[in-house]
Amino acid sequence: MTKRLLPVLIFGVALTIAACGSSSSSSTSTTAKATTTTQATTTTVAKLATCTTKNLAISTPGSQGAAGSVYVPVVFQNIGTTTCTLGGFPGVAGTSASGGQQTQATRTSANPTTITLTPNAFASSMVKGSDVPSGSATSCPPNYAGLLVTPPNDTQSQALTVSIPSCAGLTVSPVVAGSNGQ
Repeated sequence: MTKRLLPVLIFGVALTIAACGSSSSSSTSTTAKATTTTQATTTTVAKLATCTTKNLAISTPGSQGAAGSVYVPVVFQNIGTTTCTLGGFPGVAGTSASGGQQTQATRTSANPTTITLTPNAFASSMVKGSDVPSGSATSCPPNYAGLLVTPPNDTQSQALTVSIPSCAGLTVSPVVAGSNGQ
């Protein structure tokens, strides 16, 4: 009886080994397909560079007033040779005549978007100051003599000369397409 079971036992072991080997081969094939798909996706997606101070001209055309508020558009022009993106809020600080930072602008509640800037295209942000004394004050401190502006997602700033009231600090809006800050 032992001689009869031995062939059946050998056949069962061989069948089990064949099934395991087949499963490994199938798993390897699936992994290879996933790798190929991932590589194809990676090579077809192009990411644009972020606009930085070195490829932007940052300026302000001056201020505009409206009922106790003074608005100053900060304009970003892509002076580079390639398309880049700008998204979010710029860093803005009010400065004294000597260039020292006096206040950091707070962000408005507007939702930021990402702007694609082709060479020579414009994006902008609006900075707001107030010329109305707050609380029991009868006058405002001296105006900020300038702004220190850092493009979104960058660390290098540029100083701009512009007079903006300092009664209630500064606010800044997110970057939008165009040169008027709106």
